[in-house]
Amino acid sequence: MTDLEITRLCAEAMALEFKVACELWCGDSAPLTVWTKNGEYQPLHDDAQAMALVKKFRIWIAPMADHWQADFYISDKWSGGAENRDLNRTICECVAKMRNAKVAE
Repeated sequence: MTDLEITRLCAEAMALEFKVACELWCGDSAPLTVWTKNGEYQPLHDDAQAMALVKKFRIWIAPMADHWQADFYISDKWSGGAENRDLNRTICECVAKMRNAKVAE
């Protein structure tokens, strides 16, 4: 998944109304930014936005030797979360997978 897809899925999961800046004037090198009525939405880089995802969806997080692991509970079981060296990316990838799993149900 691209950063934009991950961010978009997180925004959808948070039920935010948003626009993607690149949809307005995109070229291959244009910045991919998700904008809400409250400003830029970038949970991959914004700790407070990433923590809001953790709190809302009760994401389980564990520190491992050289990376972070995150998981979510769906359909009465823990489902394949995410692992990454960057905590915010781990959280966002986990929420994106959760969002895709719920859409698939």
